[in-house]
Amino acid sequence: MIKKGHLPRLEPEFYRGQAYVHWTFTIEDCRTGWLIPAFNYKFRELLTHAAFRYAFACPIFCLMPDHIHRLWIGIDDQTDQLKASKYFRKQLGEPLNRLGYEFQHQPHDHVLRNDERLETAVENLVEYIARNPERKQLVPVDAFREYKFTGCLIPGHPDLSLWGDDFWSRFWRTHSFLRRNGLFRPANEKLNPYSPERGSVAGSGIASQFHPPSTVHRPPSGDGSYGGEYERCTGVVSDAFSESDQH
Repeated sequence: MIKKGHLPRLEPEFYRGQAYVHWTFTIEDCRTGWLIPAFNYKFRELLTHAAFRYAFACPIFCLMPDHIHRLWIGIDDQTDQLKASKYFRKQLGEPLNRLGYEFQHQPHDHVLRNDERLETAVENLVEYIARNPERKQLVPVDAFREYKFTGCLIPGHPDLSLWGDDFWSRFWRTHSFLRRNGLFRPANEKLNPYSPERGSVAGSGIASQFHPPSTVHRPPSGDGSYGGEYERCTGVVSDAFSESDQH
């Protein structure tokens, strides 16, 4: 039996605060067959919970047949992407296991350097990740925008579309706003008048203090293609905010 080693990691502080990290989860033995619409739906749900809990934005995710790409950008000074990735991997592993698959024992990551964090460099990286399906010939050349398992996610902004004409202007503006105000305070809305501006759940901007509902809604059946796939993927959904972090 071959003993599995560990990929090298930077010191923990490189993953904290406003770190930019490109994460890759690979399926054990690079097996395929798990990537179905129901899993994609579950992926987005769990990513939303993780993004709120650990305060990060995800300008792109791309689910490939044997691995998953995500670019995460920290929002809060207390954001810790090592903890966030461990939490997300555990939560996502449950529906993956129900489908008969599992992740490799350790994800791969690349912490972006200062020059890689410039807006133009980030936008180029996002396009590079988005073109993965094209390079694997899953879509025709320059048809990577049609790949149905690519998207983006910023907590509280479900209308943000990766391929919208104004995506990047909106993304950077929203990221800047969340950085200043935290995840709890929506634009143009006043805080709870009974809560102080800072130092409370309403004004602190610390995502781990905010607990959105964990209720899961069944996706639209449409042509019925989700069917049993959704049930197998979903199973019994645990309350992601009722258990403490596993460090």
